[in-house]
Amino acid sequence: MRGVPVDELMPHTARFVMPAVGDTVLSESPADALRAGRFHRVPVLSGATQDEGRLFGIRGVDVEVAHQLDFWSTL
Repeated sequence: MRGVPVDELMPHTARFVMPAVGDTVLSESPADALRAGRFHRVPVLSGATQDEGRLFGIRGVDVEVAHQLDFWSTL
């Protein structure tokens, strides 16, 4: 997929980003519910990862990185 030009991918993305709305599970558009204030106010942790598997590469766990992880887990 990395080799596919963005112009070729974009026409196909809309069908995957729109939720199915109008039944008992999702009775209204999430955007409409947010605008109207109809949502539960809960803490949200949002983010992304990139190359998270790099720690466990072909040669196994890097000992120095493992020590750093042990240190950070004690805080």
